[in-house]
Amino acid sequence: MQQNAAINPVFFRLGQEVNSPNSSRSMGDAPQIVERPYIDFQAQRELFELWIEQYNAKANALRKQRRKKGEAIDIPECQTIKQSQKQFMFEVIRQVIDQVVSDSKLLRSIGGHILRPDEPFSLYTNNVKLSKRLGNSTRAVRYQVERAFVTGFLIGKAYHGTKCDYELQINPRFLLFFDLKNPDQLPSTSLLGTTREWGFPPHLRKKLPLSQKERTERTSTNKLTSKRTDEREELVGSKQSKESSSESLSREDKRKNTEKRVKTLDDRRKEICPHPALFDPSPSKEHQTRGARPKLETEIRPLVLNFLWSAHSKLWEGRLIYEAEYRRTFEHIVEHYFQNVTTIKGARAQIARLERIIAWQEKFVAIDPENRYTKYPSQFFDWNCVPNEGDYSTARGIGKLLQEKDRKRSLSKAQRTTRNKTRLFRLEAKKWLLDPTDKGYKELLKKTQRLWPEFIPELLQYKSERLADVN
Repeated sequence: MQQNAAINPVFFRLGQEVNSPNSSRSMGDAPQIVERPYIDFQAQRELFELWIEQYNAKANALRKQRRKKGEAIDIPECQTIKQSQKQFMFEVIRQVIDQVVSDSKLLRSIGGHILRPDEPFSLYTNNVKLSKRLGNSTRAVRYQVERAFVTGFLIGKAYHGTKCDYELQINPRFLLFFDLKNPDQLPSTSLLGTTREWGFPPHLRKKLPLSQKERTERTSTNKLTSKRTDEREELVGSKQSKESSSESLSREDKRKNTEKRVKTLDDRRKEICPHPALFDPSPSKEHQTRGARPKLETEIRPLVLNFLWSAHSKLWEGRLIYEAEYRRTFEHIVEHYFQNVTTIKGARAQIARLERIIAWQEKFVAIDPENRYTKYPSQFFDWNCVPNEGDYSTARGIGKLLQEKDRKRSLSKAQRTTRNKTRLFRLEAKKWLLDPTDKGYKELLKKTQRLWPEFIPELLQYKSERLADVN
């Protein structure tokens, strides 16, 4: 194992008295052992935001001070923490939470593991994993890691055999470990001169086991409530109710034996589904044609279903659409709009085009609601309907309009490139015409062959005109 060189972070230079990374056990007061560790992401987020605000304020003050003295400000101490570094810290905390949970599951047989908040936490990760989770390149991740050393978030880095996987040692002053076994032991932080003790999150109380006193109080309360309920029923009810109540189970037993209705995923989907026909993406054989089916039909159908959900909410939510209409539209889109799609990436690109068409149709209707009327779904997405020139009432018509806009945009970009090349070539040619030497012509010819080969005939014409003027 190779340990990298210790770095003196700005976090320490700005007045915070923290021991060096090599003496991590001496940080803080007497060590406290966390037997059942739990990290709350919301508390970590609040801690980071408070620290970043104070850090940036001190960095800006140091920058103003050095600018007044005429000193350089392009040093690490004067750099503030940007949004990208903030997202990097959040992602590291997410991986720390995942690692703590996985380690607890593996070591559950021996009663969990023991963490010491006064020691740096070791996170096992690599650049590829961080880049995928952040959506950045590995080069950007390496920069964020270096920047984290400067700010003091990281205090060590070690490689294990190869330089692919490594171990990041996180400053313990940035981690809030709550103990589910001992909730009275609360973490405290001391960052940039600000000390704070963090209270136990209320939503974690549900995960705590009840103490003997709480169990006794809850049992006595339930018994007292059940007794009062039975007495009230005896006073108000008739003799039949008294007899039935004596023979039936008590209220507490009924509550224990009653099955609790748990909402399934299908129940939740039914609640948010905008139309009954858009609940199930399975094929409807009575509305299918004999045409060729797409290769990735099983993967395409959920994408089309989600697209029709958004299209219904934007265009047809206030209209009465029959179930057969949507089923026919669903099968028509799958059969005709995804014929040449062979990859999932291509299917998502086609869905993006359809969503763009729906957005433009919604914009047209919002601008002129009286004259622009959306057709029914089967008419709007009809692939066999060839629109006339200027007809944007169907999906193919709007798609043709967007294709023309994209073509004009690409043509204008090519025209700008040609115009810039022409301007640069004629500027160099004008300089040579002011001082027409053989050496200058050879240099201009080489430059034209390398950068603007299409202007070589024009250069030869300039040379012949110049010779004719000399003769």
